[in-house]
Amino acid sequence: MSERNALYQALRAPFPVEHHEFRIAHVVESSQRALCVVYVDTRYYMDRLDQATDYSWKYDMDVWEVAGRVVVQARVTLPDGREGVGLGEASPEDSNALATAEAQAFRRACVVLGLGRYLYHLPQFWAKVERRGNTWMIPDDELERLMKALQSALVRKANGKSSLRTANGDVVKRFQMYVHTLQKFAHVLDLVPPDEPPEHLDADELESYARTWRAFEKEIVHALGHVPGYSEKASPEARLKAIAQGLGVKI
Repeated sequence: MSERNALYQALRAPFPVEHHEFRIAHVVESSQRALCVVYVDTRYYMDRLDQATDYSWKYDMDVWEVAGRVVVQARVTLPDGREGVGLGEASPEDSNALATAEAQAFRRACVVLGLGRYLYHLPQFWAKVERRGNTWMIPDDELERLMKALQSALVRKANGKSSLRTANGDVVKRFQMYVHTLQKFAHVLDLVPPDEPPEHLDADELESYARTWRAFEKEIVHALGHVPGYSEKASPEARLKAIAQGLGVKI
């Protein structure tokens, strides 16, 4: 196995079950049940990067205020030059807004490199919850049950019994065209684009790469300054057309 593949496999490996935590994402008050999301603290992501790269990975971030939100773009670079870029955001009313947005952006950047990507393939976890004051909590016995369910899911995945969601072929083709167009813009502006996505993508990989390239699109717009006719709410085709006109290139 090449060093590049060995590094990729080391990053893709699941974290130990005890490194996972659950948080409540949505509560159905009538039944006192909640959809719970699995996550891993960013410190374990950093530990894995240290171990896999012999402490030779790099990290940087940019911070903006967009539409009244704190937005962070995180970039993780591996020794072989591969990069993962992710965006995170938080309300400025949150006393830990910057830390929250950075942690979200960092984890998303890692997912692009394969680290923590398996979390997107896990099944949904539901649990009985109880209200304590104004807060919904997961009781200890339910948390123990969730951890056992998580361990079983990880074992099934390791044994190859979990299935990945497939991405729509036409959607993938449109995304590849979007990427190729942004690469053309990057060449004109002398910018370094993110890693090109592989030809075949499952749905979660497509979502992850799409976030990275969407962030790069914003980097291009930022480099251009004002782009007449550009709107973040427009379709990808309309956004690319506006950028092309601003650059004076044909697409």
